[in-house]
Amino acid sequence: MGVLSQRCDHLSLTHRISAWIDAGTQRAGFDAQMLALELRDARNVFRRLDVPAMFLKGAAYRAHGFAWSEGRISTDIDVLVRFDQLDTVEAALRAEGWEDVVDDDRHLDREYFRKWLHEIPPLSHPEHFAALDVHHNILPRTDPKCFDASVLWDAADTTPDGTLVPCPADLVLHSAAHLLRNGRFHRGIRDLYDIHCLLGSFSVQDEFWPTLFERGERTRLLAPFSLSARYAEALFATPIPPAIMKKLLASVPKSAPLIDRLIGAALLSRFDEHPDFRQRLAIEALAHIPPPRLRVMASPLFWKKRFTGSVETP
Repeated sequence: MGVLSQRCDHLSLTHRISAWIDAGTQRAGFDAQMLALELRDARNVFRRLDVPAMFLKGAAYRAHGFAWSEGRISTDIDVLVRFDQLDTVEAALRAEGWEDVVDDDRHLDREYFRKWLHEIPPLSHPEHFAALDVHHNILPRTDPKCFDASVLWDAADTTPDGTLVPCPADLVLHSAAHLLRNGRFHRGIRDLYDIHCLLGSFSVQDEFWPTLFERGERTRLLAPFSLSARYAEALFATPIPPAIMKKLLASVPKSAPLIDRLIGAALLSRFDEHPDFRQRLAIEALAHIPPPRLRVMASPLFWKKRFTGSVETP
């Protein structure tokens, strides 16, 4: 809504729609101010710990100063630390008053996070606006394509304000992975718009596309990016050169026809905040693509968690 309010700012609109747009503008402005403060505080926390921290997704977009990210609503800050420093970071954050967003009685969720996912449970603090998601990778351990996160650290960039962020290609690939491999398609349009804007910001760089293909092969994320690029082009007319699109189409997985149908249903319009049953089914199906590794399915914890219920990360 914040992004839409920016895009409609110059239009002549009816009073009722203008009031709705104004509400989006005010919310986005408040969120931008709060996220800037939260990002500053988070950087200071990790500097005090003397632990390298790479900021991801919305925090990275804001650190880059992208104009299109000003209307993007964020309720958490995603940060990547090295796996061997994860326990140190978590202990230090808890000592400063950060607590699990996961309920205390959801011990299976807490155990499952640590054993099979790519992050610890999200943390919140009574004096902070945003939750903190501390990652050690961008793909869960359950994912067959999970890779060594040192690949991300080797190519990381630093923004002018000193924030450590993934390189441009990795920012795009992570957005695609979050959309299509982390089961988060209930915010699919927002994530596709992120990819559209990221490509618009970076594709003017001479080496961007060759680097993206190289990084995509190295992280094994070229296939999900190829799918997301097709969807972004269809929805937002993302300017992708024909030669590049031809190469991307060659990387589309064989399951693309099925995923296309699920994505189409997941993007159905909602009326009065009640999703169409086809949309519910599609989002649920996308949440289970890809299927987990066999060794994950062999874990009793995997099945216990599914039979007893779970909570999602925010």
